[in-house]
Amino acid sequence: MGKATSGAGAGAIMSLKPYKGLLIWLLLCSVTMAVRAEQPETTDLTNARDATALAAIQGLPPAIRNKIAPDLLKQFLEAEPEGGGAASGTLQPAKAAPITYLVFLRHRADLRGLNAIASKNDRRAAVVDRLKSAARRSQSELLDYLEERAAQGKIVRYKSYWVFNGLAVEGDLETALQLAKRPEVETIQPNRVYHLPEPQE
Repeated sequence: MGKATSGAGAGAIMSLKPYKGLLIWLLLCSVTMAVRAEQPETTDLTNARDATALAAIQGLPPAIRNKIAPDLLKQFLEAEPEGGGAASGTLQPAKAAPITYLVFLRHRADLRGLNAIASKNDRRAAVVDRLKSAARRSQSELLDYLEERAAQGKIVRYKSYWVFNGLAVEGDLETALQLAKRPEVETIQPNRVYHLPEPQE
């Protein structure tokens, strides 16, 4: 897999008018962070299929474990094996199917002083430039790490996003746990689907 390139945003954003979609996506990101703050620190993991993975999660310091949304941890632990089960004639456990999740970084672009730019187009361009620059600076080491994990077959794919300064990753639990240990990572969330309201006529 080639190295990921930075994208403007996901899903519905690409079908919206420029910058209107940007503002909506930033709003959705803020909602995601608010939901994360209200989530309990623990969840019911009694249905875990992989005892080793469960032990790895429970052995993490709370400050690290709490970076990962409880419902995402549950998805990992209850995931069906790839191909539906272990290979015939072997006692080795089957590899769990990869799960897609979103990694949010702590670093925020500095958007102060933009009101001093008189031109609306220039102001919008400055917002985009600062968001891209912030993502480029803060994601560099993470992208190198994810490229290594992809080469090892631990993750299927990943994509960088500058709109919310984060990444979408489709991969294994181990990678998610290692990402949570990194100080630049703020939170790791499931790949939730948001539905925008229909426009009012």
